[in-house]
Amino acid sequence: MNEIIKTGCLIVITLSLLYISYNIGKISNYLLDLVRLGGL
Repeated sequence: MNEIIKTGCLIVITLSLLYISYNIGKISNYLLDLVRLGGL
């Protein structure tokens, strides 16, 4: 039973990290676009 719980936790953590890194990528792209529009 413990193995199943450990595996589930690993999957949740992995998905969370992927989601976070995906959002960071979107935010940095958005900031880059703002900088380009601002002409900086």
